[in-house]
Amino acid sequence: MFIDANELADNAQLDCEICIIGAGPAGIVLADGLGKMGLQICLTEAGGLLPQSDHAVPSVSEQLNHSIIVHPRTRYFGGMSNAWGGVRGLNVGFMPLDPIDFEKRPWVPNSGWPISYQELKPFYERACSLVNELPSEDFDAQRHSDHLLAAFDDDVFRSCMTYLVRPIRFGKQYQEALGRAQNVRVLLNSYATEIEECRSEHGISLIHSFAKGGKKHRLSAGIFVLACGGLETTRLLLASKRKHACGVGNQNDLVGRYYMQHPKGSHGHIALRKNTKLKCYVPGLLLKDRLLKACISLTNQRQRREELLNHRVVLAPLLQLSGSHAARRYGELRALWSERQCGKAFRMVATSGAIGIPKVAASTCRNIISSLSHGALHYRVINHMEQLPEPSSRIELSRETNRFGVPLLRTRWRIGDAEKKSLCRFHELLGQNLSRYKIGSLQSRLDPQMNSWPVLTSSSHDLGTTRMHSDPRYGVTDANGGVHGLRNLYIIGGALFPTGGHANPTLTIIALALRMVAHLAVQARMTPRLVRPFHASVRKDLVGNGSKLPQPRER
Repeated sequence: MFIDANELADNAQLDCEICIIGAGPAGIVLADGLGKMGLQICLTEAGGLLPQSDHAVPSVSEQLNHSIIVHPRTRYFGGMSNAWGGVRGLNVGFMPLDPIDFEKRPWVPNSGWPISYQELKPFYERACSLVNELPSEDFDAQRHSDHLLAAFDDDVFRSCMTYLVRPIRFGKQYQEALGRAQNVRVLLNSYATEIEECRSEHGISLIHSFAKGGKKHRLSAGIFVLACGGLETTRLLLASKRKHACGVGNQNDLVGRYYMQHPKGSHGHIALRKNTKLKCYVPGLLLKDRLLKACISLTNQRQRREELLNHRVVLAPLLQLSGSHAARRYGELRALWSERQCGKAFRMVATSGAIGIPKVAASTCRNIISSLSHGALHYRVINHMEQLPEPSSRIELSRETNRFGVPLLRTRWRIGDAEKKSLCRFHELLGQNLSRYKIGSLQSRLDPQMNSWPVLTSSSHDLGTTRMHSDPRYGVTDANGGVHGLRNLYIIGGALFPTGGHANPTLTIIALALRMVAHLAVQARMTPRLVRPFHASVRKDLVGNGSKLPQPRER
């Protein structure tokens, strides 16, 4: 059932068995799975069911040593899934990490996951069923070998598959089920501000929150899970200094370190011969109303031989809308129209004129002229890069605070020579393969001397800030996402990733959430706890509003 935190009594306390902070995809999957096991769950969301004026408030006030834009987090039920779809708001890509991403790679400092790909594989399969019922076996490129180019399927390159589907709004998809569940309380407009540790033992006793109207409340549980993304999770841990001046779980100064993104950008284009069949790469294979597309990556053998990172390349037609502001507005309009938000779409047109149609037309004409001048149809080379997990790349608290008095963040993000070397070598090998197989040529805009670096954008994937490691000296969390040294605090999301690979992290995050459901179900039953209904003053308020309350149960 859904509860508005503004309707609670001031200083109310809510008790449950498992409290989940953050109602994005990971938090929703956790709440749904654990709720179906009969556990009493409280899932909190800083926003409401629908976007409000402050649904995209920036978390970061300072960006040091880099120009990569850290985009605001989307704060309403469904989390960042409400913003999926990229610049043009059309499709979102799903793919698993590669097995090599989980391995300890000697040429990649701080690499290696405490779990293996094979251990996560069954949860990947279940995650695929939750995401538009994607057939997990289709990620095996060998199933589509008849459609792959030999130049991208040899001892140097391999083709990797990604599904492009319409953006999935987890809030809408799970709203009815969670609203019906009597043992799941979804607390809206509840902004978590501080974690309170137990005084006499290594655990968490409470999480303090504010309602947007100013009322305070406390969340009490046997187990707590932070599922509010790499930025907000880091801020909540660092800002909770009631017991330790360094924050919660930060005795080894690791919270916020190893901050990774997926740098990306178009830094060249290829010209292929007209008889080259690219359907699997552009536009992709339509399988049961789902678009499956091949990308280009280096083989594991080549990565090991030359000590390169796991980048990939996506090919896109040169004759397409640019990434300009006008194109972004066009994409937003398309997304609104597809979701039948006609009124909002019309208001956008009215406030922004013709949404820059002349600029879009001019950009398209330039692409046409550029393509014709080369005498062949060209394809953009869009790079998606893996970033090294460097402890000097980190998220810290700034001196500025938000309206709840919680510090904002500052980022120290850096990209080093290893990433640049890998990308330049990738382009070099790509050009060699195109010539070797006599199917085209590559025109790269990368500077081999790396004097100027053109990567200025990222995929807004905040990874690694509470990384998993079996040794607390090298990671914040263990293999199950539990914070080292605290018996009942867990973290879920991209912040757990020891390395990020090149893949969109969403499928892996959902797989990790499903794996955590199984683990927490066991842990909850091992934790004796009397779960009470709401505090009396809270109960009176809610009954007055016609809300139904679950009955307490003792385990």
